[in-house]
Amino acid sequence: MNPCTLPNWLRFGLVIFFAIVGLMHGIITEFYFPQMPAWDTYYIVAPLRASGPLSLVGAFFLTIPRRSCQLVATWELLLLTVWTLPAHVYAAATKLILGGVRISPMLNWIYVALMIPVTAVLIWNAVALVRGRQRRS
Repeated sequence: MNPCTLPNWLRFGLVIFFAIVGLMHGIITEFYFPQMPAWDTYYIVAPLRASGPLSLVGAFFLTIPRRSCQLVATWELLLLTVWTLPAHVYAAATKLILGGVRISPMLNWIYVALMIPVTAVLIWNAVALVRGRQRRS
């Protein structure tokens, strides 16, 4: 295995994770609107509407074996993860009622906690891809 790239199983895990997140946010976008804070509608709603397609595009580009495609996808997914984090923290900190059912904040806290290793892996991939590119030059 090349030390400048992620193991295939880890890249596959990222692809599956972001594909599922992208499909969920893309298909049932309106389901997530009650989770958005009323005080900052534009900042939160814009990433919500964009997160589905951007997650799917990032997941697709991670599957392409070119370093440039994977580097762009990695940075795009990293920025998307950081951009949408405030919405997940807000949703976890409030008592949500979606469709008449109270949603446990624990689900969003689990998602927020999951973002830590996902972000670490994305940073690792970005650094590895850049270092690999510098070595080839």
